[in-house]
Amino acid sequence: MGRPLRSAAVIALAGLFTAAGVTSVQAAVVDEGVTPPTPVESSTGRYIVVLDEAPVATYDGGEQGLRATKSDDARLDTDSDAVREYSAFLEQRQQDVAAEAGVDADYSYTLAVVPDEIRHPAAVPSTEFLGLEGDGGVWQKVGGIDAAGEGVVVGVIDTGIAPENPSFAGDPLGTTPGDQPYLDGNDVVYRKADGTDFRSPRVATGDGWSVDDYSTKLVGARYFDQGAAATGFTFEADYHSPRDGDAHGSHTASTAAGNNGVEASVEGIDFGAISGVAPAAKVAAYKACYSGPDPLVTTDDVCALSDLLGAINAAVADGVDVINYSIGGGAATTTLALEDAAFFNAAAAGVFVAVSAGNSGPDASTADHASPWYTTVAASTIPTYEGTVKLPNGFQAAGASVSVRAGEDVTGPVVYAGDIAASGADSADAALCLLGSLDAAQAAGKIVVCDRGQNARIEKSQAVKQAGGIGMILVNVTPASVDNDFHSVPTVHIDARYRDDLLAYVQGTPDATATLVGENVTGAETPTPQVAGFSSRGPMLADGSDVLKPDISAPGVAILAAAANAEGAAPTFEFLSGTSMSSPHIAGLAALYLGSGRWPRPLR
Repeated sequence: MGRPLRSAAVIALAGLFTAAGVTSVQAAVVDEGVTPPTPVESSTGRYIVVLDEAPVATYDGGEQGLRATKSDDARLDTDSDAVREYSAFLEQRQQDVAAEAGVDADYSYTLAVVPDEIRHPAAVPSTEFLGLEGDGGVWQKVGGIDAAGEGVVVGVIDTGIAPENPSFAGDPLGTTPGDQPYLDGNDVVYRKADGTDFRSPRVATGDGWSVDDYSTKLVGARYFDQGAAATGFTFEADYHSPRDGDAHGSHTASTAAGNNGVEASVEGIDFGAISGVAPAAKVAAYKACYSGPDPLVTTDDVCALSDLLGAINAAVADGVDVINYSIGGGAATTTLALEDAAFFNAAAAGVFVAVSAGNSGPDASTADHASPWYTTVAASTIPTYEGTVKLPNGFQAAGASVSVRAGEDVTGPVVYAGDIAASGADSADAALCLLGSLDAAQAAGKIVVCDRGQNARIEKSQAVKQAGGIGMILVNVTPASVDNDFHSVPTVHIDARYRDDLLAYVQGTPDATATLVGENVTGAETPTPQVAGFSSRGPMLADGSDVLKPDISAPGVAILAAAANAEGAAPTFEFLSGTSMSSPHIAGLAALYLGSGRWPRPLR
């Protein structure tokens, strides 16, 4: 997948490849002139091998007959003769080591050998809240909506893309070079605002994908799956192609650079027009994450580190200007993970990188991505769709809701789920509204209060409906986000600070009743922006680091954007929350900046 000079093994990490069945590996940095330590035994498995030579992005000379490829003043030109020659050298070095892997390999020029690992994807319009729209808005200042990100390619490393979604609509590709993307053989080529070319090969038709899915908007779509396959992942619930089977990738891509004026509806409810932050930018999707068979959990999803590194290298080699990386592996323990090294070299090639901070807050030192050469993004709130829980004693609590319609209040008896456990069910399970845990005789015709935690939020409302309930009050047990999900019964999701007063009334009042209202009628405006409770915090403790992270926050709660659909099916949209949703806002803002003609020097 790709031309030799753009090998995913040489641009951002020299000699990156994976070896299965390696039984003797050395995981130590080897300096020139130093005798490497004796290789140590390691279990058979899949390993990522990184060679000691500098990658194309940072090579400043030293190999006999090979000119420097690093540029201090301009973007990396991957089509130059120097890059071609040095790439060929690195590829030969890679092949030599690969041929030796598992036998008596000479590791004197190996930087590191590490086991492959698994990562996971870390969801009033945010563009209006950020001041992009309207008179005096940022879009107007950069030349209007049609110029907002023009000439820039945003690369999204994620779960793939839904090409039919109008957020990614473009014209069919022609074959004549010009201002718009075009086909050169099987490659999509686009002359960017900085004068260099984006060039990416099309993936062959198959498994929900067609070569006709590429357009003047969606200029790149590739997938990386060898690492996932090596784990035994079967792809039974996802596509073996760039098509998005999850929605996460389409959501992040449309948030960063989706078209303007796209009408979005969810479950038959029209939410008006949405837009990406940089609607004139082009989109390139690099799929490295795959969904498992259970849509309600993420534990069976796979983002193999080797696939992610392949995607990073390919994105830089293709010529993207911005990378969004809404992927994480938990609190950072080092500033030099392999992703960090790859992103360092991406920055050296002139690529701006936005990454998600993670969703492990609000505790301190929980943030992922500790290095200073990319922008780590926390999640904050924006004005969103709200409902209200009202009790006869005067209690009122505003919360997130898109399932209670305005003007269609829901009133009825109210019970706490933990008090109506089904026969044989544990009261703790009932409190969480696990499927089958509620006594139908006590839930029927009632509004049920469910605690957040353990199972998916939408599963809780399924349990209430299954037991005959007519509504749900979803309440946080600890500080966290309140989320706009589409529930099986009308639902308002409220914050933990209301829980004690709510339960005091519900459990202490005979014949207690409640009303769910489809708007905020408390008279108090919910303050925004606020850092979301789930958003991971600093300070970073990795490697004794003194780098303050996250660097910035952006909208990441109840973000409406594109979702997944099967080939030929109607496009869909979805509300999602997370730092995965905040990071693409910053990626989009970077595209706006670059599209305005401000091209910073590559990282030195």
